[in-house]
Amino acid sequence: MVAQSGKWMVLAATIWIQAFTGTNLDFSAYSSELKSVLGVSQVQLNYLATASDLGKALGWSAGLAVMWMPLWAVMFAAAAMGLVGYGAQWLVVAKVITLPYSVVSCFLFSPNLIRIICSFVFILCLLAGCSICWFNTVCFVLCIKNFPSAMPFALSLTVSFNGVSAALYNLVVKSIDRSSSAVYLLLNALIPLFISVVALIPVPRAKCGDSTLKTTLCNGHTHSMYYIKPIVFVY
Repeated sequence: MVAQSGKWMVLAATIWIQAFTGTNLDFSAYSSELKSVLGVSQVQLNYLATASDLGKALGWSAGLAVMWMPLWAVMFAAAAMGLVGYGAQWLVVAKVITLPYSVVSCFLFSPNLIRIICSFVFILCLLAGCSICWFNTVCFVLCIKNFPSAMPFALSLTVSFNGVSAALYNLVVKSIDRSSSAVYLLLNALIPLFISVVALIPVPRAKCGDSTLKTTLCNGHTHSMYYIKPIVFVY
């Protein structure tokens, strides 16, 4: 019974991680203020939005990290990337520090071939986007190890909560400060770190599941989650 309760704690932890680490979904909430502070055009702002997606292309690095690092270390590495990526952007929007959009302009191979514009803000967005993949990798590994007999259910359940991140952050912002959208960036930096600290309790104890887990997942309590998920989606 203790082992089974530990597995459900892991499932709850992965749901919380997914629910609060979809931080790229609220980009539109603070993008206007970021654009104004940086003094960039809409096209340049679109590059920053693209950078967050490009960061996910580096998600394969999380797979390598899992091979050599414990899951809790990978989780905190993801939190650290988000803390730096979003935290620095918040400092820029709050006008605590100043980072120019274009830092270095260089040419690759030939001046007439490819021009590269390096940007600190672009790199910060890239880092923030990569952190999401690292969190996802932690959740996937936890589900695979702890729910081998019902892996599709566990994965689909946890991933579905990633879509509510924007709504949750919106509720928190409305309860704190509605006057500045920069609060989104601060929350994007701090909340995943806080969730990682909370998840530190069940994650190190995560172990591979057993063959009886499929029966446990097919009981009435688990079936009720199929009714809860559409309600969360509609909300």
